[in-house]
Amino acid sequence: MEIPLKSSLLLLIFAAPLLAFSQSKADYTIPVHVTESHIGLSCDTNKGTSTCKSTQVLTAQVEGKKYQLEAATFFSKGLVALGDYSAKLGDHKEKPTGEFTRSYSLMFPDGSTRTFNVIGQTE
Repeated sequence: MEIPLKSSLLLLIFAAPLLAFSQSKADYTIPVHVTESHIGLSCDTNKGTSTCKSTQVLTAQVEGKKYQLEAATFFSKGLVALGDYSAKLGDHKEKPTGEFTRSYSLMFPDGSTRTFNVIGQTE
């Protein structure tokens, strides 16, 4: 049974987004369990001018470690729901002193993602 070239092309066009989503989802292998979620404020002063922005702050367990995560947000997005998510490691720098900076990109059930910076760690 032959499939006409036009039909094959249409199938490829419609399947491409699904293939891209499944490939990107495969990158999100780090389990994250969110136990607390709230809106916070992050303020900064530059040349005597203070500015504040709303942030989404999560308390989460990531690979057995307890972190506080923060991302810029808008109130209209609402709170991140408590529960389990998949993530991938973003920026990561570690100094010989043990100090580090790290970010994780969380994938939500609809396939959208948001990057959170680690701003705290507890035992």
